[in-house]
Amino acid sequence: MVKKNIITRVQSLLYIFVLSLIFHVQLYSQAIPETNHVVSLEVAKKYIQNFKNSPTVVTIKAGYFSRNIFDLILAQPKCVGIRYYYAKLDNGTPTIVIIGVDSDGKEISAGVIGEETRPCPPFCDTQSVLDK
Repeated sequence: MVKKNIITRVQSLLYIFVLSLIFHVQLYSQAIPETNHVVSLEVAKKYIQNFKNSPTVVTIKAGYFSRNIFDLILAQPKCVGIRYYYAKLDNGTPTIVIIGVDSDGKEISAGVIGEETRPCPPFCDTQSVLDK
């Protein structure tokens, strides 16, 4: 009987340990949610104007765009590169707006525009060699 109680307690402690480990992994290594990053010209202009109206000290260390937004922008006819703008969401969160540029340096404003970055924190690479 005593042996059975010890086994039951060990199993319970092991179960609690595994749950705790899962919780900590989820808490400290948040996966980056998928998004298409595409915003309208009006929204992009508004976010850039928000930043111009009240520039703030940047509180994020980095940001993440998935490959799909770069592919969408660079696949546009005559697009040779990407320009970025500092911007600010309506809630005050700093962000970046990206837009395609042609070989004359003109923005392709009728095309795809990106925003919806995933900021660091909380979406950070805890082992980044650039952020030591």
